[in-house]
Amino acid sequence: MTFITKWKTCGKLFLLSFILISFFTSSIFAQTAELQYNVESFYMSSGLHNGVTIDGGETFIAFTGVIRGSEAPWLRIYFKDANLGKNSFIILRSVWDGKEQKLDAISIEQWQNSSAYFNGFQVEIELHVAAFDKDIFFAINELAVGEFLGNDILFFTICGPTDDRISSDQHATGRLLNVGCTAWIIPNGHFVSAGHCLDGVGTNVVEFQVPPSLPNGSLQHPGPEDQYSVNVSTIVFVAGGVGNDWGTFEVFPNSVTGLLPKDAQGAFWPLVQDLGPDSIRITGYGVDTGVDNQTQQTHIGPNAGSSGTTMRYVTDTQGGNSGSPVIDGLTGNAVGVHTHGGCTSSGGNNNGTSTFNSAFWIAVEQGAGHCPVEAASNPNPAHLTTDVSINIAELTWTNGADAISNELYFGTDPANLPLVQSGSLATSWNVGGPLEYLTVYYWKVVEIGDTCSTIGPIWSFTTMDDPTIICVFTDEFTTNMSQWTTIGPSGFTNWTWQPTNGAGGDAGEMRFSFFPSFTGDSYVISDIIPSAGLGLTIEFSHYLDWAAVPFTIGFGYTTNGGTTWTELWSAVNPPGNIGPETLIFPSIPGDANFQLGAWFSGLSSNLDSWLIDNVYACYVIPVEMT
Repeated sequence: MTFITKWKTCGKLFLLSFILISFFTSSIFAQTAELQYNVESFYMSSGLHNGVTIDGGETFIAFTGVIRGSEAPWLRIYFKDANLGKNSFIILRSVWDGKEQKLDAISIEQWQNSSAYFNGFQVEIELHVAAFDKDIFFAINELAVGEFLGNDILFFTICGPTDDRISSDQHATGRLLNVGCTAWIIPNGHFVSAGHCLDGVGTNVVEFQVPPSLPNGSLQHPGPEDQYSVNVSTIVFVAGGVGNDWGTFEVFPNSVTGLLPKDAQGAFWPLVQDLGPDSIRITGYGVDTGVDNQTQQTHIGPNAGSSGTTMRYVTDTQGGNSGSPVIDGLTGNAVGVHTHGGCTSSGGNNNGTSTFNSAFWIAVEQGAGHCPVEAASNPNPAHLTTDVSINIAELTWTNGADAISNELYFGTDPANLPLVQSGSLATSWNVGGPLEYLTVYYWKVVEIGDTCSTIGPIWSFTTMDDPTIICVFTDEFTTNMSQWTTIGPSGFTNWTWQPTNGAGGDAGEMRFSFFPSFTGDSYVISDIIPSAGLGLTIEFSHYLDWAAVPFTIGFGYTTNGGTTWTELWSAVNPPGNIGPETLIFPSIPGDANFQLGAWFSGLSSNLDSWLIDNVYACYVIPVEMT
């Protein structure tokens, strides 16, 4: 894996030069603070993996790795391509702080084949492959690597000789990246920001619970559970200068919690039309020195003669404050959106667009897409709940404001959910029969108003394991080979455990290998597997990498402690490498107990490895015995 710097965003020197030019040519200018980073080429591929194809088969970790960029304060990952099937997923974990993001087929598309922002420059990645999913993989081709900054911030649009902003923790106000602006939640759950923050390609993530920056001012990010991918198709904006600069948009549900920001944050800014508040508060993510850089800060100052579609105020702001709510300091209501600086150390005022801008008012009342109906919330079962009874009686939810009827969609394919209920304003749906065991079910509610509808987030839950399927032997070789015994001349010299996943299962598998040569027979057999006389279904995954023939490898079983082996699979003088592949052998006759075995027989030189993993031995309890 190599790193090649391709390009980087406009550096701070350019940004500050632009500000200086703007300052001396015009007393009013927009206030963004674009994220500073490099894009580096980085290649990693998981290879193709298939899920277990047996009822009751478990999801397994098919690939693990560590993604490393150049030393940096933060990292973001871009996928060239991925197939996550119906139920497979990727886990990304920061080595720096342990924060995790889960991406499945839906969320990786919503994140536009990218990840959340992770602190540090190393991220662990795991590919989890679910039962029955096929050709699961991912490929990474680029990283966004944050720059370390210096404390060379120039202070403009501070009203007077001192910066009077103080740290704040307002839950409805987020940081908008990578454009470097502020965005805030409004009553219908959508967001407002400045129009000039939304007129390019840099509007992609909203962050809450933003942590302090590093002492040199380099940005740090909250965990992925507090990051939301912007749904760019919902952006509506006007960037027409002071008094006519506003925008609205929506985000996708969080990929970790499944929640939308209004539900997760439990807060929003009430909206009113009012030009006359005595004092104006601005709360947002303006630039600063040290740990305060682009973290949430607030200041309150006097109204400076707001009129028409323009709010004017002597309240401290900085680059990055564009998009902040303009707040009535007494009531806490939002009366506009901050868009432009204008204050100096000796006078002037900062500016925003008031809610008397008629197009802005219509948009914030009706939301991006011009629909006032709020999405449904509070799903039961809660999103991502596991071990749900197959006899669950009903699904329930809370309807959004302004809905007069709704539709419910439910099924196992999130890309093609059937309509199961419509016509009334329902708050529940009777499932009406047992579901399948160990299956992920998806559902969503569409809230319908007088003239439009709002599609809610897709929720999911997973049903319980089938209690009639008992897997009495599932040695995944995660720590050692304690359930296996060797027979023959090689012993554990050649049959070893190793922490890899070449056979396609979890990291950790059994390996047979030798160098430079080996003659004779060698076996490894399992401990006794009691099966209650009900018979077994056997499954295992393997991979063969060899150098020369002749030889034979095989996998089979014996019953009741016998010495006669029944062959399940073998390869005699194989023509090339085999696997990784998964083999399944159903309906083996019932006996009191079994032993599984793998063997090598022949004469060869330099067999690099025969890897075995994901060994399952399961039986089904008859209904009359459950």
